[in-house]
Amino acid sequence: MWYGGTTTGTSAWSRAGTRKQSVAESDAPPPGGGKPASGRVIRIINNMDHSIQCRVLLNLRTTQPFEEVLEDLGQVLKMSGAKRMYTITGQEVRSFSQLRNEFADVETFYLGSLMVAPALSPGVSAPLPIESPIRRSRSRGNVAAAPLSEDMRGRRARSKSRPRVLYAPEGEIVRNSDYTLLEVLKEEPIRVTIRGLRRTFYPPIHHAPIDNSPPEKKLQLDWVYGYRGSDSRRNLWVLPTGELLYYVAAVAIMYDRDEESQRHYIGHTEDIQCMELHPSRELVASGQRAGRGRRAQAHVRIWSTDTLQTLHVFGMAEFEAGVSAVAFSQLNGGSYVLAVDAGRESILSVWQWQWGHLLGKVA
Repeated sequence: MWYGGTTTGTSAWSRAGTRKQSVAESDAPPPGGGKPASGRVIRIINNMDHSIQCRVLLNLRTTQPFEEVLEDLGQVLKMSGAKRMYTITGQEVRSFSQLRNEFADVETFYLGSLMVAPALSPGVSAPLPIESPIRRSRSRGNVAAAPLSEDMRGRRARSKSRPRVLYAPEGEIVRNSDYTLLEVLKEEPIRVTIRGLRRTFYPPIHHAPIDNSPPEKKLQLDWVYGYRGSDSRRNLWVLPTGELLYYVAAVAIMYDRDEESQRHYIGHTEDIQCMELHPSRELVASGQRAGRGRRAQAHVRIWSTDTLQTLHVFGMAEFEAGVSAVAFSQLNGGSYVLAVDAGRESILSVWQWQWGHLLGKVA
């Protein structure tokens, strides 16, 4: 640690008496109590190029001078001559003490050279005025700190014996041409308290590419449980194949008891209310209730039990509340279909289903 002092001469800085005193000074608890942390994770951004940013673990107990730490951080961000660190509001950070106390809740910082304030993105308010670059004194006395010139910073050699701060590798540097300060603010860590302990959760640095395309595989109906028997009649048939035909919700089910398997007809858009088997026992007429929207109107469907293909659809906009009953004619080979409206008047309609023609209605 380096402290401002009253030494005169070529340098206005003196080394603390012992390292133990430096550590003790850096271990002083922050305002409000609490144990100071030996390190913290911050996000640093290149002030000249916001597309270069990195998250680093900073050792706050290092004996390395703060200016040299800024130079090392600048190398991480591919900067030359990094001299200043700012918050997103334009306040300059001049010491580790400020990182521990005054800016303990700030996670994002800018690195720049000389007195260049952070270049904010459009839509972000201008930073606060920057004060004179005079290093604040950390000594216990009331002696004012002297300004540190750029030449003295350049002449001071770095000691290789001092511990270095821990940085993220170069592979952690994010380069994104569309990166803005607003995105930095959105990616601030989340702090929550769990059982009395304050936890900080950091967002990931690398994000998977956004892909809104549908998946290659689709879901397929495998099994339907249930049977509609409380409010319906004629709701169970045995097909020539030995399968049981019944319905529940908007699905018609053909259940093979020997193979323990099901086949499903899913052409309806609303709950099935009635069903009838054609005299040939190969076709089925099923009517549904009325729902919301044009596709969910009440109608009757004719479909094959073999291929599960829809052959005819008729009755759109002709039924008020739904189809409560349906039946095939028996004398002419099932060429006609009779359907009963589920409305208050219970209107009976006769249809030539091959062509979808309405032959007549009677209340």
